[in-house]
Amino acid sequence: IPGNTFHTARVIGRRRWFLGASTEWPGVEPVDVEIGNVDALATKYPQVAHDLRTFPVPVKE
Repeated sequence: IPGNTFHTARVIGRRRWFLGASTEWPGVEPVDVEIGNVDALATKYPQVAHDLRTFPVPVKE
């Protein structure tokens, strides 16, 4: 996955489950990870604002 790329997935249709994975190789360094700002992304991409706002928001621990 190239740098500065946001990726996610959503199951659509009538299926009730999904078995999938996302692998970054050789690994992801925390310094290279940026949690997206949903409001900023929705403003920049209004055509998908609803989808952006309905994805789960990560919880910082």
